[in-house]
Amino acid sequence: MIDTSGVMPLTVAAIIVLLCIQSADVASTNSKPNSNLPVTDIRSQILDNPECQAEIPTRCEGNRSPRTDLEALNCILNQKRDEVKEIKTKCNHILWVFRKSLMDNTGFFSAIHNDCKNELEIVGCVEVPDPIGCGIDQKEQLKSDDCREQISLVERVMFSDYAIIGKFAELCQKDILLNQCGRNDFPKNPDEVSFELLPTSQGSTIECLSRVISNVTESCAVEILRVAELQADDYHLDRALYFACRDDREIFCKDVPAGNGKVYRCLLENKMEHRMSDACRDQLVRRQKLESQDYKVSSLPFSCKAEIKKFKCRKGTDTDKHVRLSQILLCLENAAHGGQGLNGECVEEMRLHRKSLMEDHHATPELLADCSSDRKRFCPDTRPVAGKTIHCLMEHAMSPRKTERITDACRARLEELLKITDVAENWNVDPVLKDKCHQVVLDSSCRDAPTNQVMTCLMHLLTSDAISEADGHAMTDGCESALLQIQYFMTRDFTINNLLYEDCQVDARNICGISENWNPDPSEKTANQGPLVLSCLYRNLIEHGNVGRQCAERVREAMRERALLVSLNPELEQVCLEDLSDICSDHTKPGEELKCLQGNIETISKPCKDAIIKFTEKEQKDPSIDPFLWKYCADLIEKCSTKQSTGYKSNEVHDEDEDHDEGPDDILQCLAMSKHEMKNKKCRGRVEYIQLLQLSHIEFSPKFKTLCQADVIRRCNDKTHLTATKLVSCLNENIWNDTLYEQPHRISKPCRKQVKYLTMSKVQLEDGNINEGMYSICKETVLTLCKGVTPGGGRILECLRINKAKISDKKCIEALFPLQRSVDQDTGLDVYLSNQCEFEIKTFCPERVLHELSQNNDGSLLTCLKLNSNRDGFDRTRCGKALQMRLVEQNSDLRLNPRLRKACGGDISKLCAHLQVGEGRILECLKEEFVNPTSRLSVSCKTHVEGFLQGAAQTDVRLDYTLSKMCHEEIQTSCRATQQSNDVDDTGGGDNGKIEECLKELFHTNKLISSDCKVQVKLLIQSTQIDINVDPILHRACAIDLLKRCDGVPPGEGRLVGCLLNELDRETEGATGRLSPECKKLLANRADLFELAGKPVHMESIQDLYVHVKESSHRNYFLIVAMSLLGVIFVFGLFCGRVTKRRAAAKDK
Repeated sequence: MIDTSGVMPLTVAAIIVLLCIQSADVASTNSKPNSNLPVTDIRSQILDNPECQAEIPTRCEGNRSPRTDLEALNCILNQKRDEVKEIKTKCNHILWVFRKSLMDNTGFFSAIHNDCKNELEIVGCVEVPDPIGCGIDQKEQLKSDDCREQISLVERVMFSDYAIIGKFAELCQKDILLNQCGRNDFPKNPDEVSFELLPTSQGSTIECLSRVISNVTESCAVEILRVAELQADDYHLDRALYFACRDDREIFCKDVPAGNGKVYRCLLENKMEHRMSDACRDQLVRRQKLESQDYKVSSLPFSCKAEIKKFKCRKGTDTDKHVRLSQILLCLENAAHGGQGLNGECVEEMRLHRKSLMEDHHATPELLADCSSDRKRFCPDTRPVAGKTIHCLMEHAMSPRKTERITDACRARLEELLKITDVAENWNVDPVLKDKCHQVVLDSSCRDAPTNQVMTCLMHLLTSDAISEADGHAMTDGCESALLQIQYFMTRDFTINNLLYEDCQVDARNICGISENWNPDPSEKTANQGPLVLSCLYRNLIEHGNVGRQCAERVREAMRERALLVSLNPELEQVCLEDLSDICSDHTKPGEELKCLQGNIETISKPCKDAIIKFTEKEQKDPSIDPFLWKYCADLIEKCSTKQSTGYKSNEVHDEDEDHDEGPDDILQCLAMSKHEMKNKKCRGRVEYIQLLQLSHIEFSPKFKTLCQADVIRRCNDKTHLTATKLVSCLNENIWNDTLYEQPHRISKPCRKQVKYLTMSKVQLEDGNINEGMYSICKETVLTLCKGVTPGGGRILECLRINKAKISDKKCIEALFPLQRSVDQDTGLDVYLSNQCEFEIKTFCPERVLHELSQNNDGSLLTCLKLNSNRDGFDRTRCGKALQMRLVEQNSDLRLNPRLRKACGGDISKLCAHLQVGEGRILECLKEEFVNPTSRLSVSCKTHVEGFLQGAAQTDVRLDYTLSKMCHEEIQTSCRATQQSNDVDDTGGGDNGKIEECLKELFHTNKLISSDCKVQVKLLIQSTQIDINVDPILHRACAIDLLKRCDGVPPGEGRLVGCLLNELDRETEGATGRLSPECKKLLANRADLFELAGKPVHMESIQDLYVHVKESSHRNYFLIVAMSLLGVIFVFGLFCGRVTKRRAAAKDK
């Protein structure tokens, strides 16, 4: 690198003065013509000179004949060297003398037209010591195009030979010799000059030195850059560039006029085109390297002169110091990002230079040097493909394999390059991104996005759900890869993300203390770079909410983009690179790296584990920053956010004790509870992944961990090696016990809510890979009994509940019951029922209806569905069947029936405390008490028992668990036709009492096989005496008679049946027409049944007695009586034995 500090820059005019003075010296002192060649008067016309007349016209560009000697000289200078050699020596000498004499003021004015001289006089360039320098400096002020062209021709002549360019020959002579850059008979002795040929290739010397500028002396480097600055105006002045690119100009820039760097800009724009010659491309790279060290070498000063001055882009540099192009570009971009307007030509010029830097890594010497080893190792392809090498290096900057990563120095240069080129502001400056994503932009909604928002739009295609079908299929792997490679560096510099910076710069300045400038001055202590700014903004957004609304959206958007890959999150990448390389190197697609690390949480290093847990907690607390959850579930997330903000409570989570916590974690719960609404399978899949994550490791459920920590310590701390599943089971056990025994809850309300959510997740997922869970324990049973059932949505649990009697694995039964109990205790956890009855719940049991029912002490979802099961629109096949299964199951076990516990808790304690829970024993006890004339049942319990008996009679005999069990054989044989005709098992629509009617008929005709069944049917008949509604067939037959004859008679206690029996007696006594024929006939049948039911059941064997006692709800009483009797007999036997023994002994005496 050349340090040119301390060298004062010269104005163009001053430089030209030096050029001309030096050239005059050279002409007068060093030009000693060969004595063998005649000296020709310069004022003689070249075109009229016999020696050159045959040489010149045929060699001019486009076969156009030159009009002046000056044009003729330029014509020759622009020829290829081999063509110049063909010029005769005499003509060659004439041209050389004319060229040298041009540097003299007299020769200069003689060579130009008088009109041009007049124009020079107008601009004050005649009566001055250096009219040539003044003319070049004031060239743009000249009115005549012809005059400007003549001045340009003189300027080109000057640059055709370094020997007449100021101090260049003097200051760079040693460097020329040292670096072997001598060209075209450079004189070994300064006092000797060769006149053999025109030095048309002398520009090659400058070219050679410019390639090795970092190796030349400081004074020569300054001269090289000064020459390059002067050449910037007209590409003809850079002879090496001119000759290498003449044909390329004809192809790409044929209609572009020379001057103000226009041709050079055009060539640079097309530098990476496949038709561009290698020689021209090589010369353009050489110029770009010079540009990187001195912005004046570029064409930027012509387009941005006013802006460079206005924004003081040379600030901080010495007056004569060459300013780097990167400094000027950053300065101008800083102004643009600060809201300052730039003229369109300047903006376009900046775009060109940014594009050229992204196209070719050779254009940035620092990048070329610091990435040299990485380029050779990872990106050896030398084919000139625009931007390929840079993106190859980017790819290896973010490689998950540590051994395939570039060096830190190279990564730093790439970061610097991305900052300078500001790709996010104009995605077109990156040729690879443009090539890979051009079609994606055209095929998606991004085609309508402004240029500075295209990259953000493309990222939306990765992190947001498609707003159209076209968006959903537009993204390609190539575009995604190029996009993420740039995103890798954008996450490391807050300012590179243009929209994030634009919307958040004020907040970042006020909250995080960043600089006011997009590109801060090196002397400032604050800095914009690094990932800390985004972290600072997000932390304040979540913890304090003091970030503006628009900035908050951008911050969440940036956080989602970070979560796509671990490499896009500097905080994760820094500590997890080793684990990524060792464990997850094959997981390279977006989202796969994080999943891999989460799945191996127990095996990765502790720093990485802590970082992954922290990041996952962040996503759990704010689901909107999860890119995949947001992409597929954005509409539902917004819907759930609205529900939370309005205190909404879904039907599925109806719980009078439930907290209304509006924290972000509730959005996840809302999503889980809304899975049945999800049309997008990918949304469901992402939610289920999060649920599985929460169940697999307690650290991945931050809210459960926080809200249940105290409860776990108090209630579950005696257990070791607790997994998330075990903790939920332990807390569930405590919650259930408190509910069962009607004691104050020992588990806090917030914790109960989290336990409920995780329990629901288990039911929804039904993943057998969750260790220690029911689904894991019952894997083999599921394969046997539930083959073909798709896991998820409670389907496996439903299958196991239906086939519970067939389960032989005791561990599975033990694991099934707690989950079954939790689901029955809270219908909000009954995922299967919610799915099957989705329409019915929305239609008949919305929140308002459940609230009204709760006023009557029974606001459960099951009660609501049961009450509405006969209404139009209620699907008895789908929802009805699921509902019946719940009711049947609950009636089989008090522990599964919260409604029974609530209605009959006190009665059970007084009347049935001696019974073991399960197998329908509690309901059997209550049923016996119900038919007892001296019943001690409370009103609420009597109402519940009455309702359960009515349900069993009207809808499904299985609701009476004991009856259906004891009479199973009769139902399957004698009543099978009735069962099939009503399709009880398949529809759940009910049999309207026909099966019970069949059993009554069998009882009436004494055809019941089992004495236990006889006892159950007897209780059924007796219950009809208490409540006619328990007998739906009798009730329908006598409905009109009840209105006519028993109007005003209060129901219950057998009063309605008694009223009808009294009417039947009157009919028997001779009063006709009191009852309808159908009612009279059926009532007579019931009278016979009542009489039979009043008789004791005949025991035909000891076995009948044993079975009857065993199944009786009072068997403990019988057992006590029997044991007491046996005890008395035993004592009596002992007493009698002793008496007999004494008497025998007395006789012996």
